[in-house]
Amino acid sequence: MFRRIKELIVTGRIFANEEIYGYSVIVIDENGVSKGETNKRFAISQAKERGFDLVQVSKNDKGVPICKFADVGKLKFEASKKKHGSKPTETKEMMFHLKTGEHDIQVKKTKIRGMLEKKCLVKFGIELKGRERAFVANAKELLNKAVSDLGDVAKWDELKVTDNIVFVILKPLREHAHVERSNQDKL
Repeated sequence: MFRRIKELIVTGRIFANEEIYGYSVIVIDENGVSKGETNKRFAISQAKERGFDLVQVSKNDKGVPICKFADVGKLKFEASKKKHGSKPTETKEMMFHLKTGEHDIQVKKTKIRGMLEKKCLVKFGIELKGRERAFVANAKELLNKAVSDLGDVAKWDELKVTDNIVFVILKPLREHAHVERSNQDKL
């Protein structure tokens, strides 16, 4: 039954209320319980009383429309969402070296803040070259220090170490989480 509603959503044509053809309909309420065959106008008035619309799901063998109490606006919103899809999150990368100056790291952190405000994921790390590979502990310490300043706009998991890169993936905080944090600071 619900599969048929999804098919109607995909095709983009949803018959609701007065658009339903026929004088009598088989009604299914919002909980999925069949109410039997009734007059279309009576079924529409019942749906309106409960705050729903009468939506055609399919037709039975005799050609009588099978209808369900549902919210048409919500169904149309889901249809448009499926049609347009969701925007994929973009991953950006920002790397520096062990010998990078403090001011340069501050500039990179400012750029990362802008990326996080645009809801991008950011791979932030230190690239180790040559003999620098022996100083992985120093790289971890420097990256932890740099990332801790971004705690108000990002969340992250633990540091990851590959062959020549020490990095962390920064994820933007949700809007309501940011608001909650600012409210906790006031207390």
